[in-house]
Amino acid sequence: MNKWRGLFLCLLLFPVATPLVAQDVAKVGGEKIKVLIDNEKVRVFEARLKPGEKLGTHSHPVSIAYFMTSCKLRSQLPDGRFVETERKSGEALWREPIAHEEENIGATVAFVLVVEMKEGVQKEKGMMEANRDAIINDLNNLSAQVYQYRIRPRSMGGGHGSYIGFSLPARLKTNRNASYAAEVKDSNLVRFTATSEVGNGTVSATVNQFGVLANWEYTGNFAEGRKAPEVSPGQNRDGIINDLNNLAAMSFQYRIRPKSMGGGEGSYTGFEIPLRMRTNANATYSARVIDGNKIELMAISTHGYGVVKAELDGEGRLRAWTYTDKLQ
Repeated sequence: MNKWRGLFLCLLLFPVATPLVAQDVAKVGGEKIKVLIDNEKVRVFEARLKPGEKLGTHSHPVSIAYFMTSCKLRSQLPDGRFVETERKSGEALWREPIAHEEENIGATVAFVLVVEMKEGVQKEKGMMEANRDAIINDLNNLSAQVYQYRIRPRSMGGGHGSYIGFSLPARLKTNRNASYAAEVKDSNLVRFTATSEVGNGTVSATVNQFGVLANWEYTGNFAEGRKAPEVSPGQNRDGIINDLNNLAAMSFQYRIRPKSMGGGEGSYTGFEIPLRMRTNANATYSARVIDGNKIELMAISTHGYGVVKAELDGEGRLRAWTYTDKLQ
């Protein structure tokens, strides 16, 4: 009996920390929360906390918080940690699912507009992105096929240095991702268009004479969220230079590998940039083998800022850099 009495006294004197139990913010907040919109896709609400006020433990799904006033907040997280933050009026914040307790520890009213995404919308967005990524992968494969047609001699059914005469094989015109069409613009350009099989919109891109996909365009659901962040010419140039250095290293590794291992055995002849590296957020890239000891690497800015070129010598060094337009 004395043992249990001692344990009871110990618990009174030294209580065990319990995890936060999160509830719906609208129920916890009472008059501090004003719901503006609540439907099957989103819930939008205002939250106002006076200095010293708290919002009890609550949770949010994926959400966006827009701060109408500057404020200083302290959050308690489920693991017991406290985090203090200062927010500025006009600041927007993307949040993954979170549970916390919120307290206004500043001297001004904290006024926040919150947009919560419902679960169905998040799943729908994920499915759309999966569809888009699958289509992009298909278009990269199609670009490789059309480029192979271009470089094959006519005696082997190719274009002998031209895209004229190319048409998509019937088996590649549709799959579970999209239906595909190819329009030969001229001997050096082919425009691919993919129309989503589940109604998400279209994805289009042009294959240039080097087999590189560029001028990507998106419509419908695919267009949402595709606007690239603002990137200055200087930032774009630095990103391109970094990419070209990586491509130079890859090219040189090809040169020094023996042919038995898929290399050039002392020559750049036969080197091609892998499809996955031909385009990214910075630029579209191409490699032209000048001779066994020299390659010209070229980058065309995806932001329309210009072109960067450099020559890779036999020792793996990039030389003769040239820049055009805003990348100068």
